[in-house]
Amino acid sequence: MKRKTIGSKLVAIISLAFAVVFAGKGIYDGFVDYRQSLTENTAIVQTQNDSITHDLESIFAETSQSARDMVALIKAELALPVEQRSRDKLLQYSKTLLAENSTLEAFGILFEPNAFDAKDTDFSAVPLYRTQGRFITYTHKTAAGIVIDGVDDPADEYWYYEPIRRKQPVLCAPYDYESNIVTTLAMPIIHEGKVLGALNADINVTFMQKRLAGIPGTSKENFKILCADNGSVIANGADASKVMTNQLEVNPELQSLFESTARGEKGMYTTFSRISGLRSTVLFSPVFINGVDTNWIFISVTSIHLSTANVVRTVLINMLHYAVGLIVMVGLLFVLVRNMVSKPLRATSIALKEIAEGDG
Repeated sequence: MKRKTIGSKLVAIISLAFAVVFAGKGIYDGFVDYRQSLTENTAIVQTQNDSITHDLESIFAETSQSARDMVALIKAELALPVEQRSRDKLLQYSKTLLAENSTLEAFGILFEPNAFDAKDTDFSAVPLYRTQGRFITYTHKTAAGIVIDGVDDPADEYWYYEPIRRKQPVLCAPYDYESNIVTTLAMPIIHEGKVLGALNADINVTFMQKRLAGIPGTSKENFKILCADNGSVIANGADASKVMTNQLEVNPELQSLFESTARGEKGMYTTFSRISGLRSTVLFSPVFINGVDTNWIFISVTSIHLSTANVVRTVLINMLHYAVGLIVMVGLLFVLVRNMVSKPLRATSIALKEIAEGDG
């Protein structure tokens, strides 16, 4: 068996040292690039989330302003002597404001018995005021235009008794109304320190599903969800069938994050997505709703695989470069060792052998 020469052993040792250095360098660079890519992608997604939540907050601010305008018109009418107050005028105002706001679905003007004009008895025979003549009406949009309907006694309805009880606006949980997702901003009607009723402004948020589903790059690995504070899904960019399901019932572990987001805090955690099945980064952002103490929750889910796809390719390319570099360096090292070490040693060995044989 042919024994390895000193030169071959030297080349093997140095090659192994270079291989360890290159491998370590590749692993370190890959780890740094991986973390940086994940961080940068998370920042990009958060910026996108902030932009969407800002737009949504602006829409809520606009609809909230329309509701406050309606309350202001009601208060202006209440400032008149009782005999001069006009139901028809307020109903016309409600139709005008609805026509001006595409997101508003309806106005409910809801007074306590005889609280508006003390004429409930006079209006009891009018079909519109079907609840003993009370001024409780519902102005809403239909395919045929804006219409006004009467309302049954709302005493047991959250959207009526809660703003009256609190004496401040409340945002009701979203609900499905004629194939639309609607939420109600309920505001108390207060005159001279006394709560006389409530104004309901129904806000149509169905458009959010189309918007989230239409974001470029949306897939099962990268999607966004809008939830109400109670966990109800208002929009899910990856799966419309999830709308009006409850996120907290499906993922009870999210309760603490919902609570912190409802307090106005942003959050992030890593888990396996129930839609993609992949380990994903989940970002939470609050949606501040003007005039109420309720925040909705905006969620984005992005798989780590997607966030780091580019860096994985880069690492593989870098490792290939390192491998090619190592092969080239080993080749050069082999040539140098052979010419500068192996050959001189072989020549010296032959010379010494010849001298020894000559002496013999």
